[in-house]
Amino acid sequence: MDTTKSLIYELISAKDSLIDLRNILNNKILNIVDTIESYGFDEKGNNIKSAKELNVIDVVDNVDLWNSFPRQAGADKQLFWLFENYFKKGVKINELQHQFNLFTGDKKRIDNVARRLKREGRLVVVKYNNSNKLSYWGLPNWIRKNDFDDIYKPNVDELPHDIYNKEVVRK
Repeated sequence: MDTTKSLIYELISAKDSLIDLRNILNNKILNIVDTIESYGFDEKGNNIKSAKELNVIDVVDNVDLWNSFPRQAGADKQLFWLFENYFKKGVKINELQHQFNLFTGDKKRIDNVARRLKREGRLVVVKYNNSNKLSYWGLPNWIRKNDFDDIYKPNVDELPHDIYNKEVVRK
């Protein structure tokens, strides 16, 4: 009986030692992966940094525009820059999020930042037919009366065919 108990304690001790070793190795592996990714590669050695840039440059025709994006600025300045320099028409929040992700190479949520810019009066939303799904974001100077000016209006294909209500949400 004593030998069985002794064996159990040794096995438990070995198990605990191996778990500690596994945790140490997992931390070392995570550090290695972080280092690899910081150089722009994935775990298999694919250059993900240039792949991200290629994807965005494919989307953005103007390389100077791409290069002038304020990567070191805060999210509010980056969002505002997109409206001033990239978007030519009112956009839905999901398109704004998608383009922000492409330009920054990050997946940071921007809906709260956009709402704050709206409260500050730096962005506006035009809501069609009282529907949040039919809400388009833009700059205040894009608005004429209760809708976007014609040159800033979203594509006709995106808007509902029967618009019975338009509301400019400024705050």
